[in-house]
Amino acid sequence: MKFYKRDPDRALAGMAALSAEQRGAYNSLIDLLYSRDGLVRDDDQEVAHAIALDRRLWNRLKTELMVAGKVRVRDGFLRANGVAETIDQAQLLSSSQRARAQLRWNRVKSANQINEAEMRRRNAIQYTDIKKEADEAVDNVDNSQAEHTLKSEPEPPKPRHPLSSTPALDDAMRRFKERWT
Repeated sequence: MKFYKRDPDRALAGMAALSAEQRGAYNSLIDLLYSRDGLVRDDDQEVAHAIALDRRLWNRLKTELMVAGKVRVRDGFLRANGVAETIDQAQLLSSSQRARAQLRWNRVKSANQINEAEMRRRNAIQYTDIKKEADEAVDNVDNSQAEHTLKSEPEPPKPRHPLSSTPALDDAMRRFKERWT
């Protein structure tokens, strides 16, 4: 986990009976448990190295935390109060949000697909008619006639650059020059 919720009031109340040294080790152990999704083997050498403590100091602090009821060993793994529940809640939230996102994505994809074999004619009359005529012309006539048929269709007007002149502007400029020159 990259992030976990922490209630500072509960944490302070729960660690009130611990010494500063025990609190530091306990907080480091909790962070280690969260960073490894609650899967930390009960290997004193490995844990001591991971939380930057001497192995003998970790052994003593682990025993003290176990006596205080903050840490326990189950099935060869270290456990701390509340860690497993928080990880379970985070995983449940993550999976439900993933499912919601996937559902939303599927809805968007299906809305964007054309569900019919062909577009309805009222949406694309011009394009469909031109395409059908062109296809029929190519199929029914030899290449020279097909090229002529396709070229005879009017070309759509080319888009005009916004800074290029128009005939009206050219006429106005001509009249301006005649008047002031």
